[in-house]
Amino acid sequence: MADFLTDSDVVNFACICEVTRDSVSQIVWKRRFDRTFDSVPGTPIGDVVAKYKSRRAISKKWTCFDLGRHGGLVTAECRRVQKSNQDDCLTMLRGLILESNATKTLDDNGNQIIHGMNLQFIYDLITGENGRSYVDIIESVLNTDFDHAMDKLRDMHKVVSASVEGTLVYAIQLCLTPISLNPRFCSMHKVSHFDLSQYQAYDTPARQPMFCGKYKQDVNLRWLLHVVNFFKYHLTAVDEGLLAHHYKDLESDQFPQPWEGRVEAGTKSLKSHWKGAYTYMDPVTMASLRMGNGNGKKSAIHTDELDNAEVIQDMTFFFDEGKSASFEWPEKWEQIVNSNPFLQVTSRQSKRSSPRGEKTKEAKKPQVKQFWGTCRGKRGHFFGRIHAMTPQQGIHGFQRLTMMKFYTKRDENGEEEYDPNQVWAFEGCVLPGGRIVVGRWWDSLSDPNVFTTQSGPFLWWNVDRSAATVPIRKEEAFEFLDTFSDPELGLI
Repeated sequence: MADFLTDSDVVNFACICEVTRDSVSQIVWKRRFDRTFDSVPGTPIGDVVAKYKSRRAISKKWTCFDLGRHGGLVTAECRRVQKSNQDDCLTMLRGLILESNATKTLDDNGNQIIHGMNLQFIYDLITGENGRSYVDIIESVLNTDFDHAMDKLRDMHKVVSASVEGTLVYAIQLCLTPISLNPRFCSMHKVSHFDLSQYQAYDTPARQPMFCGKYKQDVNLRWLLHVVNFFKYHLTAVDEGLLAHHYKDLESDQFPQPWEGRVEAGTKSLKSHWKGAYTYMDPVTMASLRMGNGNGKKSAIHTDELDNAEVIQDMTFFFDEGKSASFEWPEKWEQIVNSNPFLQVTSRQSKRSSPRGEKTKEAKKPQVKQFWGTCRGKRGHFFGRIHAMTPQQGIHGFQRLTMMKFYTKRDENGEEEYDPNQVWAFEGCVLPGGRIVVGRWWDSLSDPNVFTTQSGPFLWWNVDRSAATVPIRKEEAFEFLDTFSDPELGLI
């Protein structure tokens, strides 16, 4: 009978007498958990029941991350209550993300989607549907109390990484990027602070490094969020965004989708098929932007551009499957992108550690995997590496990606050939779930920290089917690499 009652009715039933109280055992609440959330095998039943009651209670509270929209109506007491609600909501969302176990299924129209109970609970929160209290976690990007505290938002030279207290809100908003960019949800809200995000997106790593710390294990969460916000504008702002017209006409399976299965820790190969968006600025415009202070006051209009009017690329990735690498990683490439920041760990430990200590620390270094692939749209080939990151604000699944990309040109016979002026370096962050990569590209033969170096942002999202008109073969990148030599890039 209890299965047909609401939560409040079950509680009232249990309060009738000792007999009814004893009849409402923990298994009653566990069954409710299993109908509402993805199960986590091995979790003690008491913890499951506590988690169910906590999530249900938190989801009924009004939680607002952008209190500024309410102006003077927000009292000190309201801010105190909301701070508590925000903290509870972020903790709940972190748990929902890490414990989600979604699978592929078909919607009512026969389209393949990623569906899971935790994901559905998150959807209900960000839409206010199915009895959940609306939570503005996506709508409030760069407008939260944390953004405004101590004028953090307008201090564009400050690096706000995951080691900074209070950045869980950024980590959660980044994890929800595939939902935020999906047309089902992105049309609900306008993009705020595009001017600030544009300034950040083109900033140099000298001022805004993507990864901080000696071994690049501390992610610059705010910079990544600015790049996502920048591309969300260009992808979804109809009549204004450079990519919006093309983006809205994509087939349903070519849009960003949430993660499938569990969010896994460790170094993980990326899935095969990807879409890529890139922008750049001409050197004069870029210099003007970088000389500004990024506060949006009395600043000139800075126009983003697409390379030869290219819109969204199709890319296919291939990873080494065995223990041996499919290609040698040139030392020159390593000097450009620093794909393995742990190399210095080995050299230093070998000088001052005992063999036993060396072995212990060696085990803590993440695996570095190599990949290669080819892109369509603007044709090119790429070679790269990926390695795991430590958890950021308690969320595992972040990875660091580095890559060398070679765009080709046509010779007099219409055949593709190497273009020494179109070799670019990439550094990106794979977000938990492995379906979004956010990062920066730059001229591979220039120092990315120098003010005048050509560089810019990119955003990739994983799709289940390649939309490339000419299928991409696994051997293409290596066949291209065999057609030329370039000692300046370590290719002889």
